Amino acid sequence: MAQLILTPLLAALSLGAALFLFRYLKANGTQIPPRRALWVLLAGTVLGVACTWIERKLLEVTGLSLVVTPQRAQGALLAMFLFVIPLEEGAKAAGIWPLYTQRKIEDRYQGLLFGVLVAAGFAASRAVSTALFEPFSWVLSARLVLAGVAHLFASGLWGYVLGRARGRWFISAWLIAVGVRALHDHIVFGRGPGMLVLAVPMAAAMLALGWAAIRDIETNPGRTSMLGLAQPPPLKALRRALRRTEKPLMLRWIAIASLVTAGAIFACLALGVFIGHKVGIDFSLADEADARSNGPLLLLAVSVMAAFPISGYLVARASGATTVLESALGASVTIGVAVALFTAAAPVAVLFALATAPIAFLMTCLGAWVGLAR
Repeated sequence: MAQLILTPLLAALSLGAALFLFRYLKANGTQIPPRRALWVLLAGTVLGVACTWIERKLLEVTGLSLVVTPQRAQGALLAMFLFVIPLEEGAKAAGIWPLYTQRKIEDRYQGLLFGVLVAAGFAASRAVSTALFEPFSWVLSARLVLAGVAHLFASGLWGYVLGRARGRWFISAWLIAVGVRALHDHIVFGRGPGMLVLAVPMAAAMLALGWAAIRDIETNPGRTSMLGLAQPPPLKALRRALRRTEKPLMLRWIAIASLVTAGAIFACLALGVFIGHKVGIDFSLADEADARSNGPLLLLAVSVMAAFPISGYLVARASGATTVLESALGASVTIGVAVALFTAAAPVAVLFALATAPIAFLMTCLGAWVGLAR
């Protein structure tokens, strides 16, 4: 009974996101033939079914598994990075490639839309097949929803680039999309339910970047949303904030920013642990195989993430910077050092660092944006 409710709901989530983007772009002046959009959506659905069958057969023949076990930890990671995700993203790219060769993708917004449409059909068919043939659980539902977000983001990324500058940077964008999705899906499907919360920051960063991309064509950039909150800045505004000005880079403030970020992380983490103990959260439950681990991990992730906008704001205010570049580079240095240390000391923690890095970078930029000297 649960599968009968879950399967159409999961399909509706992906298709609803594609329909929203279609109507949004059309309302803002992008000319999109509805019949062409429907064909791309159907192509993605067929490709999703085909890839599902191919993956299952080849995994059976080779004896590989996407789920991490003590004996197959590296094999699961390599299978995701070198086989499953390249196959899926390659199939989705092939679904809209005829439109590109026939010059029917006229701009980056059409490329974004067609990438999202082929991904929506692909994700919907994958979600339905998975939900029908696997026993129902709330963990499975969360995994499929997070996987749908990654599908839409990855294809939207290379689709956006494909429609811009005649696809000159398409290969680079496609490889980035494959890497991001492989890491995301390895956490979501390859790791235990106790690690599932680590995919939430990645999904949040994907949604934020996707929304900023479609905001590029906003006809009234200053308007507010239905909730009365200011909408996020478009990508062109974010690019301007990260661009160097006539002033040289303040290397001293980049070093200071990295130290401030590290100090803020330790302070916020200590505060999170203190709050956790006060409200009775048991941090000893942190076990990859136990879904109850998501509560303690979520509190720790929120605590760490809170440090980045705080440090970005403090550095921007103290330095009198006119761009967010110094704060962003300082945060990047801190993240890079953390990844290097985790690689040597606790390899599993590298997943946490890489999963949270995108949204940490964005939140640093946001905090610095607020603190800029204007």
